[in-house]
Amino acid sequence: MPRSLTLRLSDDVYQKFSQMAREENRSMANLVETLAMQKLSEEIFTDTFETEEILANSALMNKLKRGHMQAELRKGVFQSHHTFLIQKKALIDPGVPS
Repeated sequence: MPRSLTLRLSDDVYQKFSQMAREENRSMANLVETLAMQKLSEEIFTDTFETEEILANSALMNKLKRGHMQAELRKGVFQSHHTFLIQKKALIDPGVPS
């Protein structure tokens, strides 16, 4: 069942959304929903290249397995998604500052 959401946007942001919706022949609601789903997909899922990097990194895989076991046992410290992404990036590419 669809839900409603009220957004408060500055005039400048509203104009940008409005222009993009017109250019893509979409309603504002459809544009906002589409952009939100694209952003969520980028944040939640990995692409093929990133998945291969993760699977090839034995240190990261060991940490993920250990974390999974701790989560199942309800042990360990749970971190925010943002902190996790920073740590994941550092494990994949240690040369990148976190």
